[in-house]
Amino acid sequence: MKFILPFLVFIFFANCLNAQKIDKKPEIIIHTKFTLELIPKDSTRYDYRILKSEPYSNNKDSDSARITLNDSLEFNQVQGIFTTGYFGNKIVTLLTIKTGSDNLVDYNLYIKRSGKRNFKKTSTINISKLPNVEIWQEELTSLKILDFKKVPFESFIPEIQIDTTCYSDFNILKGNKLFKEQLPFVLDIVSNPKKKIEINQIKNYEDSLNSLTKSNWGYLNNLLIKKDGRYMDGYINSRKIAQPLVFEITECPFLKRNTAYYFTKRKKDIKLVMFEWKLRWVDGWQSKDYSSISKNYTKKYEFLKNTLSEFMSVDKNEHPNHNSNLYEIIWFKKDDVLAKLSLYMNEKYNNYSLSLHLYKKE
Repeated sequence: MKFILPFLVFIFFANCLNAQKIDKKPEIIIHTKFTLELIPKDSTRYDYRILKSEPYSNNKDSDSARITLNDSLEFNQVQGIFTTGYFGNKIVTLLTIKTGSDNLVDYNLYIKRSGKRNFKKTSTINISKLPNVEIWQEELTSLKILDFKKVPFESFIPEIQIDTTCYSDFNILKGNKLFKEQLPFVLDIVSNPKKKIEINQIKNYEDSLNSLTKSNWGYLNNLLIKKDGRYMDGYINSRKIAQPLVFEITECPFLKRNTAYYFTKRKKDIKLVMFEWKLRWVDGWQSKDYSSISKNYTKKYEFLKNTLSEFMSVDKNEHPNHNSNLYEIIWFKKDDVLAKLSLYMNEKYNNYSLSLHLYKKE
């Protein structure tokens, strides 16, 4: 007991000291573009001062902010844009930030949420010469940066190519064959809400495919729905649907496919099935072989369009079929079952996303 009081006193004064440091730092309000000059404190740590701060009104999305950042920053400068904008179909708070240094730079960031008085520390990703984006789903009003720290050069990871040997012999062609066999099964279970699908039936089915059970963390039942005449992200029966069962299959050498089955807690009937194809990671790091990966994403997307066209028809009336330089959305339907096929490819920033949602129209 005699050790607890000194420890609590230490924590109290440490928090007070940290709060005082934060109070002295400049506040950067939302919708601001800023440039900082790093001031060395020792061999690894930096203080900073604001070189320039100006309003930023082009709050469309993270890509717009990335492009706006300067390509010719000095080695001792950091530049960022703190704004709101679209990330996918949602409006979020964004901090797009980069440095002119050849080293990665770590920093301590504090944010103020809308309606709150105090700044709270938040986690960050190391800053590099390539812009990276911090994203908050909630509304923020301002931020403060406490200090910066140089990350040792040794922490840079050499470029790793895709592991073309791939430990599994389950390749993309076999993945295509499996999907074509699986689609009628999925259409059947989402088309009949009165049919009770035992969860064990799904597990047994996925076991027969030798798929791996994955964490359902981060899986939301997001769909594109219409609200006030505008299409945006929404939820289907969000209060009734439980966290999904998620299974993974590797399609060598480039892709991993996740399948998420959403079901109601009471009836245990499947309400939504989501397929998602992601870039495969090797030894904990993504491949940099982006040219061949983009081709494989395109081939996979074309295969999915053709396959869905065999089983369903293109929905040209109720939902927006969208095509742009960055992404494409095609809707299909069969009776009351809808399918949303989405492809996003930004080769400039090596960002790829391919997903398919299948659910019954409410």
